[in-house]
Amino acid sequence: MRGLNNLKLTKKLPAIIVLCALISSTSIMVLTTFRAKDALVAAQTGQLEALREARTKQLADYLGSIEEDLLAVADNPFTLSALRAYNDGWNALSSNQTQTLQKLYITGNPNPTGEKEKMDAASDGSKYSDAHATYHPWFRSFLYAREYYDIFLFNLEGDLIYSVFKELDYATNLNTGEWKETDLGNAFRAAQRNGKAGEKFFFDFRPYAPSYDAPASFISTPIVDEKGVIEGVLVFQMPISRINHIMQAWANPAKPTSSAVTI
Repeated sequence: MRGLNNLKLTKKLPAIIVLCALISSTSIMVLTTFRAKDALVAAQTGQLEALREARTKQLADYLGSIEEDLLAVADNPFTLSALRAYNDGWNALSSNQTQTLQKLYITGNPNPTGEKEKMDAASDGSKYSDAHATYHPWFRSFLYAREYYDIFLFNLEGDLIYSVFKELDYATNLNTGEWKETDLGNAFRAAQRNGKAGEKFFFDFRPYAPSYDAPASFISTPIVDEKGVIEGVLVFQMPISRINHIMQAWANPAKPTSSAVTI
């Protein structure tokens, strides 16, 4: 501005006008840039919020479908018949059920670890194996179709009288045995002690030793008879792969995923 003081007024005015125009133009450009940046940030924030809501709904819908599966299976007369048949077979073994059944269905099972469910029944001719031959194929098919990790049936004493996958918790007692302090034991007791038809009890993911310390989550419900009297407990071991898929899609929004989970 010191240079302008040496100019005549007639020359000062155009220079001042040009300078003001430059300042005004620069201000407008800066303001426009900030507004565009704010609009971009707002748009990105909106997209992330919409993605978060979509993933939250997707996860909630999937967990809701698991609850529906659990209650539908528990309410199915086939399940009550299976529970009674397995329990009768368990009692017919008289004693050493854990040792006997783990030998028949785990150590004596010709299928490798992780594939023990492929055997329809042991050939020992026991009442338990007759029940297994009748009911196991259905539970196995249901587990495959819905991609659950495992499905369990308990009698009221806490004996794990049936498991699809036959891990080390199979044929043990979850009230007194090695795995009583696990969330599978907690899931059984929650349904057995407090359960009514339609009640659900959920235990979140934690490392589970019989599943080789893989994260395991359990959801349980009572199995009741025609009069509403509890006869046993049904438990699902939740499918971590499906939930991981949803959460990974959330963490990587650039990767295209479906907004609905098919089960």
